[in-house]
Amino acid sequence: MATVLYVDCDQVAQRLIQSALGRQYNVVIAGDGPTAVQYCAMIQPDLILIDLALPDIEGHELVARLKMFMPQTPILVIGHDKAERDQVQNLISNISGFLSKPLQVEALLQKVQTLLPPLPVSPEFLTPPSDEKAVKQFESQIAALNQANQRLASLNAISALIGTSLDLEHLMDEILAQIYKTIAFDSATLLLLKGDFLEAAASRGFSEHKRGMNIYWKNEKNSAWHVVKNKLPLIINDVSQSEYWEPRPELSRIRSWLGVPLIYKDRVVGVLTLDKNEPNAFTDTDARYVFTLAYQIAIAVENTQLFEEWEDQATRLKLINEVGREISTILEMNNLFEALAQAIFERLHYDQVAIWQIDETRSALILKAIYGKAPSTLVPGRYRQNIDEGLISKAVKTGTSILINDTSQERNGSLGDGLEVKSELVVPIYVENQVEAVIDVSQNYVHGFSDHDLWTLNSLASQAATALANARLYRDLAQRLRDLAVLHDASQALTSTIALDELLAVITEGVCIALLAENGYVLLVDRSDDFLTLAAASGTGATEVMGLKLDIRLKVFEQAIFEGVPRLFKLTPEQPNLFTELDHLLNRQINTMLVAPLKTRGIIIGLVTLINKQIGDFNANDLHLLNALSQLMAGAVENAQLFNQIHAYSDKLERTVYARTERLQAIKKISQVVSQGLDLDKLLTVVGRDISQIFTPESEPQDEIEVVIGLLDGSNLTLSKIYDPAEARPKTRKKGRANPSELTPIHLTLKINTHRPLGQVITESRPFMLNHVETQNLYHLDLREAADSMNSAMLAPLITGGKTIGLILIASRAAHAFDESDLETLESLAFQVASAVEHARLLQKTREIAIVEERTRLARDMHDGVAQNLAYLLIQVDRCLNMVEEGGKLEQQLEQISALLKQNIEELRRNIFDLRPVELEGKSLFEVIKNFVTEFGQRWNLKTTCIIEGEVEEVSPEVESSLYRILQETLSNARQHAQCTQLWVKVAVKDRHWVTLEVQDDGRGFDPDQPLHSEQSSQGHAKKRRSRGLGLTSMRERAQQIGGHLVVDSQRHRGTRIFAQLPLQVSLTSGN
Repeated sequence: MATVLYVDCDQVAQRLIQSALGRQYNVVIAGDGPTAVQYCAMIQPDLILIDLALPDIEGHELVARLKMFMPQTPILVIGHDKAERDQVQNLISNISGFLSKPLQVEALLQKVQTLLPPLPVSPEFLTPPSDEKAVKQFESQIAALNQANQRLASLNAISALIGTSLDLEHLMDEILAQIYKTIAFDSATLLLLKGDFLEAAASRGFSEHKRGMNIYWKNEKNSAWHVVKNKLPLIINDVSQSEYWEPRPELSRIRSWLGVPLIYKDRVVGVLTLDKNEPNAFTDTDARYVFTLAYQIAIAVENTQLFEEWEDQATRLKLINEVGREISTILEMNNLFEALAQAIFERLHYDQVAIWQIDETRSALILKAIYGKAPSTLVPGRYRQNIDEGLISKAVKTGTSILINDTSQERNGSLGDGLEVKSELVVPIYVENQVEAVIDVSQNYVHGFSDHDLWTLNSLASQAATALANARLYRDLAQRLRDLAVLHDASQALTSTIALDELLAVITEGVCIALLAENGYVLLVDRSDDFLTLAAASGTGATEVMGLKLDIRLKVFEQAIFEGVPRLFKLTPEQPNLFTELDHLLNRQINTMLVAPLKTRGIIIGLVTLINKQIGDFNANDLHLLNALSQLMAGAVENAQLFNQIHAYSDKLERTVYARTERLQAIKKISQVVSQGLDLDKLLTVVGRDISQIFTPESEPQDEIEVVIGLLDGSNLTLSKIYDPAEARPKTRKKGRANPSELTPIHLTLKINTHRPLGQVITESRPFMLNHVETQNLYHLDLREAADSMNSAMLAPLITGGKTIGLILIASRAAHAFDESDLETLESLAFQVASAVEHARLLQKTREIAIVEERTRLARDMHDGVAQNLAYLLIQVDRCLNMVEEGGKLEQQLEQISALLKQNIEELRRNIFDLRPVELEGKSLFEVIKNFVTEFGQRWNLKTTCIIEGEVEEVSPEVESSLYRILQETLSNARQHAQCTQLWVKVAVKDRHWVTLEVQDDGRGFDPDQPLHSEQSSQGHAKKRRSRGLGLTSMRERAQQIGGHLVVDSQRHRGTRIFAQLPLQVSLTSGN
């Protein structure tokens, strides 16, 4: 009975075919393609009936495979329509027939009977065979039956072996031994499909050296790959004549070859090959038998591979767990990278393992660890690579792992030249959603990595990311603890001294040690000339640069000094000249630099600068620490500066108060003498002695002062020496010898010469101070000739009643014996002496003028001099009291100074309050102003205009006094400094609430933003020229104290305009 194989997954169709054909034929049903192939190999059907609608394989592909496997067996195809039939016939030209759905039983039976006609009765069956033929026929049948039984037994044995062992090589030895019982072969090989290559997993008949070493890359001309492609057995009876044979040294003796695909769930998992060292060794029956076994072998191979994968997975999980535990205990980053690389290299057996870390700028990769064969240039910690080069760049940019099993297709590897890298796997390590490091492994052969390697390294990268985050946290915590320790030490060091120089030295030395800097500098701001003064330095060459002035606008200082922002600078190829100017100034070669501002109470008082870290470069953490230190330093530096200022002010105050007290006592004594109305000669003698005592320095009493007075007599000046220290010490003079320091004889009469000092004092009515002048030649000296002398002199005009009546001169043999305060004192004394001299001629008027002058001078001196200084100093002392520790010695001293200052300020305030101009007593304010302007113009030969607008019944005494004083000072300044010829004065009453004063001159003008000027003497001693009278600042203060204001409008060479607006009545809330 003929056998029909029906291939279809539809059970209804299966029952229909069984019902239609089952009575006449042996119907075998297969539900899928792989089963159909297996049945074909085992039962060799006479007809194959295939429904194209199969779930696991294309119907036409199955038809093609079966046609190649059993070319003589008719195949009948069942499909839906003509188009499907045409498609099959185009692919396979020799199918036996096509039946359309729905299937008609009659058409089916007719087609099957056509393909399987009844077998004719052979004549040999009609006649009985001879005994010999019968024996041979019987023996042949017995042999075939024995072979079939033997093969069936082998099949059963192989089936029994499946599941007994998971050792693929041992299992294959057993399977090949069973095959060898029915098919003679010289060698055999099990090739497993792995991507683009077939690898020999087990073999028999080859030497141990060759066993398992064979790899066949994908090649359509290779016999094994031909089997994989067609999924059908292939017999090569003579390999020398086959186009699919690929010669190899280990296969040189082979002549016949049989290859059978190992198919599992319609997927080729490998190829089983049998070799014979003679041609025509294998038959189709052998191929079908081995193909039948291939299904069982495929299951065994799949099971062993699954087991190996599971075992490998378990091993890898164990490895990941062990490595994770190991690296999780490492808190130092470099050691962490080293341990991770070593574990991967030793346990996963890669040829090279490297770990790279992305630097802080994220522009380069730093090699942190490397294992395996590598060039000597790849030194961990030193070797750097551009982040835009190689496979690592792709991994970093994309954030994904990259596996390359053939690096010949890549332009650049990651480990550089000198390595035979054929496969490479790069896995990024993520920390806080950012790639921080990369694991880079490589093999020296292609296809060195699988998905398992990728999964393993990704898992290790995840473990490493956690460990790296912990290490970074530990590093940051340790750094923070170190920073706190540094800040604590710095705080203690900063409180150890309050001396500025010592404090700055402690600061620079401390920050250099804390941040491992080669050099450290503290620069203090000098805003008067836009420079930074290098006040302290540490490191090599420190003493050479002390006191150096650096431009505040240097690029590396600008942001820190103007915005208060700390900065980190590094020398880069993009900015090669960043430190050029500073290198030259400091005589250093700067590579990296930190700059932090010293900022206190919103004011930047300096900078702290560090250059060149001893190991590596400065980083952001160093900058943060320096900025924190700079905040501590700023407060300490300010305290030290304030202490120095307070100490200096205290000393100066003590000296000033003492000197002023002594001079006030002397002035008071002279005033008493003047008020006694003594004879002129007697008066001058007493005055000369007292003036000499005032200006004789206590430290050098031998340098007594000579005093000369000169009185005008028409156009002549009569000079008289009123005190001569040489005559006061007659015993020190040798008889017959003249004292070389003596002035000209008494009662010398000279013509006034405006080109000489004496004439200038008279004509300009202002005091002079002369240095480097021989005093014995003073009376004939041109100022241009005053040089290279060791003598000093001061001259002050004797002015009374608005006119100069003479001068007073004091002289010393010492150079620079006098200063501006001495000149101011002498000028004050000159007023008194002038009053005494004029006493005899204008007794009453002189008294009035003397009172006004005295009160004006005292008010100016006490208010603008001593009172302001004492008030400012009191504020500073009180501020210092808030800074010092309670109960200390310094606090007691400061409290004593504060009490003394308050006492002096109170006394000065009472005196100033009592000083009201006498001109205003019993007279109208506007009348006094108009008379004063008129008299002032006549006195000084100036053209004056005075306009009074409005009337007022009552003006507050404070307003009267302030308005009159401002007018006095304004006219005095115009006369002395403006070089004007005309003066306009306008006083107006506005809205019966305000009074305005406007004074304008046609003089040379000045810059109102710079009311004080500094001038330098030839010996470098700075002298301050103070403004006359109240001065602009004092006039403004007078106006503001009673609720008004004062405006100064002036330009050089365009005159000056003073405008003041004052309230007629002072409210309780007005003023200071």
